Amino acid sequence: MKVVSWNVRGLNSPNKRRIVKRCISSYSPKLALLQETKLGNEDLASFGKQLGFRMIKGAPTNGASGGLSIIWDPQNIIFSLMESHCNWMSGRVTILKHYLDLVIINVYGPILNEDKKRVWEETENFSSNLNQLCILGGEFNAILHYHEKQGGLGKNSHASLDFVDWIHHRGMIEINMVKEAFTWNNQKLGFSKIAEKLDRFFVMGNLINFSYTLEASILPFSGSDHFPIQLGIMGKVGPKICPFKFENMWLKDDNILKLLKEWWNVAEVFGFGIYKVVNKLKIIKQKLIHWNKEHFGNIFDKKAQVEAKLAEVKEKVMRHWMDEALLLREKKLLSDHESILAKEEVFWKQKSRYTWLEEGDKNTKFFHNSVRLRRVINHISKIKLSDGFEVANPKIIAKEAIDLFSLILNSD
Repeated sequence: MKVVSWNVRGLNSPNKRRIVKRCISSYSPKLALLQETKLGNEDLASFGKQLGFRMIKGAPTNGASGGLSIIWDPQNIIFSLMESHCNWMSGRVTILKHYLDLVIINVYGPILNEDKKRVWEETENFSSNLNQLCILGGEFNAILHYHEKQGGLGKNSHASLDFVDWIHHRGMIEINMVKEAFTWNNQKLGFSKIAEKLDRFFVMGNLINFSYTLEASILPFSGSDHFPIQLGIMGKVGPKICPFKFENMWLKDDNILKLLKEWWNVAEVFGFGIYKVVNKLKIIKQKLIHWNKEHFGNIFDKKAQVEAKLAEVKEKVMRHWMDEALLLREKKLLSDHESILAKEEVFWKQKSRYTWLEEGDKNTKFFHNSVRLRRVINHISKIKLSDGFEVANPKIIAKEAIDLFSLILNSD
């Protein structure tokens, strides 16, 4: 599930409303926290209607400035408003997909330090009575570290120190961005330019039994002097162990058969019969893994690189079509591209398990779609137990499968 937070700097103009609507449509968050909407109740209700099926709740503006709103998708979220103030609003959220209950707080940090302290105290008093997980998101109008600001003065201001104290006192944990960057800039050039990280997400509460992963990122979407930020709430997934498999596309490499023969002859294993064969194969497997990583490489990365170089050369050839070096370069890249396409076709053909098509047919798209279809078919989304009860929990499904096959294998 995705949550987006954005200081939109006003929704009074039709153009700005279109921009925010396009952002929500592009990233499809189930929950959106907006700051500085600068809209009254009637205008906010009008904007909510423009969003179609999405629901919206707002907090009061402070004159012609401020204003908060929380937007949610009622098909995926159950939301109930708890408290609403000029600089923060809170609500109880149930994420239907994950059966997860939590409290969300949308924060807009004031400019003046004394007002910031008031907001920190208000949210602290509110959250201290909660026994649920709580996520805070928004624009806090303060930095935590000196490297979160570039340009201007006052990197270690009193506001920053108070902000740090508040976070530590409440035991809040910041959800770090995937790629750290500034979330706001004053949109000026040269020595006047100032950029800061003012927008972020925090989590607090008991995380011991919290079995989900949280990941924050900055979205490259324009329309305000703030960038929108996104929080991903994902189910906990353990590391996937992939069994070794000989890739048929490796046979397209001119040196692979020579290397296999060399590795087999060099591998020293002492013993008899099948023991030597099995252990030699283990050695060759490790050699192949290393060779694939260091020499053969990722064909999809190579394909993208060759296509980019080919496009660049073709553009130069159009302007300098008599340049023999460029023509030779183009010929070499075309040959490399054809070789990669042949390997890619073999790759998808092996994955799809369709072996009846003729070699050389350019059926990459067909193979790719067949792989996707097989994955969908092989996916077990739910099972029916012996008592007739259906379960969809992956852990329960895995346990039932293990119990069943253990019973079969241990039976006479």
